[in-house]
Amino acid sequence: MKTILTTMACATVLASSSQAANIALSATADTTLIQNFANGNYGGRTEVLIGPTGSSQQRAGLVLFDTSSLAGATINSMTLRFVLFRTAATGTWEVNMLREGNAGWVEGTEVGGTVEAGTATWNHRANPGTSWLGGNSGARLGTDIYGSMGSFTLTSGTDLVDDVIDTPLTVGGTGFTDLTALVDHWNTGSNNAGFQIYGGGAGNTQWGFDSKEGTGAAQLIIDYTPVPEPSSIALLGLGGLALLLRRRK
Repeated sequence: MKTILTTMACATVLASSSQAANIALSATADTTLIQNFANGNYGGRTEVLIGPTGSSQQRAGLVLFDTSSLAGATINSMTLRFVLFRTAATGTWEVNMLREGNAGWVEGTEVGGTVEAGTATWNHRANPGTSWLGGNSGARLGTDIYGSMGSFTLTSGTDLVDDVIDTPLTVGGTGFTDLTALVDHWNTGSNNAGFQIYGGGAGNTQWGFDSKEGTGAAQLIIDYTPVPEPSSIALLGLGGLALLLRRRK
């Protein structure tokens, strides 16, 4: 009986170590790409600007999260959270996953569009030498992104400054089988290029959310099941071995 109880206790330890948990990852980099200041950097701003102020004055937002702490975990759900810095006209926006070939972009430190070598701009992943996969694209073309992982609509007069916006994310049009495979991809080599947020229509639908230089960085909230601890697996194995030996007697 003692052996059986020991085995059951070991199984309980293993089960408790595999229960789902939540983590909120804060952005490690974020910036704005502005079409009509195509070689300027905006990485030091306290907000990330998104959306057009005219037909040739588009803005795209980039945001990156470090998911290395989740290596090997099973990813159950993922939500992008940000805080509105400014609002604008009603519009719908896509959260797109950037292709690994666009990884390594540097947010930079400028606030007014000053040219800063090696940083992300509308024209370049690393200005002036390395373009986005789509060329002078603002990282928004099909060659730049896998596809949308989620979308949200901001409504003028309803979504106000300091509102928290949560957008559930799925593998969507990315081609990955599930969120676990996607995060495993991010955690392999230098594949993690983060997200691009883009959308809206013609006219002035520009808005913004707090950057990591502002009062509240964007967060990636992940529900996950951690990898069982080696000690728990060892205990279960020892318990099973003890039960087997008891049965042989």
